[in-house]
Amino acid sequence: MSESEIARQINEWFRKSSEHIAPWREQALEDYKFYLGDQWKNEDRAKLREEGRPDLTINKIRPVVNVVMGYERQSLTDITYLPIEHSDYSVTQVLNQLVKLILSSGAGEHSQSYQFQDGLICGQGWGQVILDHNQNPHDPLGDIKYRKVDPFSIYLDPYSLEPDLSDARFVIRAFKMPLDIIKKIYPHRKEAIGDAMAVSKEQLEENVHVKGYPNHHYDHGGDTLTLEEMRDDRPLVLECWYREYQNQRYIFDEDAYQFYPTELPSERLSALLERAPQLRVITKMVPKMRYAVVLGSVMLEGGPSPYRANMFPLIPFYASFVGSAKSAELRYQGLVRALKDPQREINKRRAQLLHIINTAANSGWIGDKGATDKKTIEQFGNKPGVYIEVSPGKRLERIAPAPWPQGYTELELISTENIKEISGVNADLLGQYEKTTPGVAIQMRQRQGITVMQEMFDNFRLTKQLLGKVLLHAVQAFYTPEKILRAVGTTNKQMVKLIGGEMETAMEVLMNRDISRFDVVVSENQNTPSWRRAAFQELLQLTQLGAPIPMDILVEASDVPRKEEILGRLRSDPAGPEIVPQTGGSETTASSAAAAKMREAAQRLADMKAVNP
Repeated sequence: MSESEIARQINEWFRKSSEHIAPWREQALEDYKFYLGDQWKNEDRAKLREEGRPDLTINKIRPVVNVVMGYERQSLTDITYLPIEHSDYSVTQVLNQLVKLILSSGAGEHSQSYQFQDGLICGQGWGQVILDHNQNPHDPLGDIKYRKVDPFSIYLDPYSLEPDLSDARFVIRAFKMPLDIIKKIYPHRKEAIGDAMAVSKEQLEENVHVKGYPNHHYDHGGDTLTLEEMRDDRPLVLECWYREYQNQRYIFDEDAYQFYPTELPSERLSALLERAPQLRVITKMVPKMRYAVVLGSVMLEGGPSPYRANMFPLIPFYASFVGSAKSAELRYQGLVRALKDPQREINKRRAQLLHIINTAANSGWIGDKGATDKKTIEQFGNKPGVYIEVSPGKRLERIAPAPWPQGYTELELISTENIKEISGVNADLLGQYEKTTPGVAIQMRQRQGITVMQEMFDNFRLTKQLLGKVLLHAVQAFYTPEKILRAVGTTNKQMVKLIGGEMETAMEVLMNRDISRFDVVVSENQNTPSWRRAAFQELLQLTQLGAPIPMDILVEASDVPRKEEILGRLRSDPAGPEIVPQTGGSETTASSAAAAKMREAAQRLADMKAVNP
């Protein structure tokens, strides 16, 4: 397709997705309002204030959501690659260190927690693997980072029903960007951008609008615009990742059971097959991931996906996902959605109760006409210790206030219990238990509450697995051997030991083979303080049994103060001290010559990649 056809197609996808997701967006915006404490409709609040009634908000949703978020943050897990065969162990060691560095250096771990928070509140949380050039602008490839993405900026294929996006045709991220910045980033498209903006202004003047869909580049796609949105003159940019089906030829090695994509001409393929009878050529129709950045009818940039995978770099998290639901607002739901009605009931009942208390203090007076001065009653009738004179033969008495409705208290307790039952966050998870309750009983009720929320944590586990696969392909696509070696560090004793036998092989595998299917498995590893303490104790026990565990591994597994400084000093000397087993044995470490061999291997791999990219 031509650039104009691609831009037209992406705008059509954007329109369909906007219409499909509009009901969910309306519900999701209200979910955020309820979590943040804005829980009254504007017309209800205005009516109450007009009648002099209070509009109280007793936010019981936020602590419930915060408990689940706190549990996720206290149960952090690291993305871990496990080898399918022992020969892949060195590859997984390098990958584990690289991915941990990527996520820790770019606030990727915090981005995952905020992504979980978005999904917990509105049903969807999104993140994206990107290439960052800010920290090292001289690196042409950039650094791999993971960041949280606003869920309201994502427009998904409305026909996608799989939580891992395996059946999605496209995913679009819409964002605002100043026009002058767009022209600086894409100077070769400056003239086309100017023409597109002129057309957009004409559409803005016509004021044609479809619900949920921005019809021009200055529109925000909402039914009503706030003053801040009306002042926002940044145009809308669409970053689209989509699958396009193409014919692909593969060389199939029957002995190794490996598929190798090839672009070799037919003559060279025939000669290759004659020399290697175990090889066959297979042609298949396969999806190819592509991307395009579009501004209206102008395609700013695009082409094949830079990642070596048929996967979207945008990673979803669905707190509760029901693929068979026909509407988007039912398919994607967070924890807040089902709690809004009990919360409304609590707010209205508490506001009514406060109104009764306020009016009971000034219930009014009743008496004969002319019993006293009316202005005196209005001014002082509700003050304590007031003295009122009554005309002889006239009656004046205070109206007895209505008794406090005893059922209000019971209904309040019922509504509060409803929130706990619906969410699964019981009193024990909230820390609201009596001191005399046995600890075993508390733990059992806490596990019961966590079981109710297990779907959310299982879905988040799927999110981390998808992220691990995308990061694996990103490392293979963007990291050169030299960059990998700088990241793992030749002073890291554990990595240096791999140089002697397996490091060179591991680097070659990383650079030249798709290992995501048959070589490694993406998993998780606990990273909580309690888990680290237990692992450290096990390491100490192994040393007492005679295992030659290096000192830097012991320090790294501990949570001692100034750990990084200690590790830096230990690893500055590859032949530094190690834990000597009680049996008296010792272990020699790799020398600096091994590090030199590692650098030589990296240079050879870099030369190979330059010749055969």
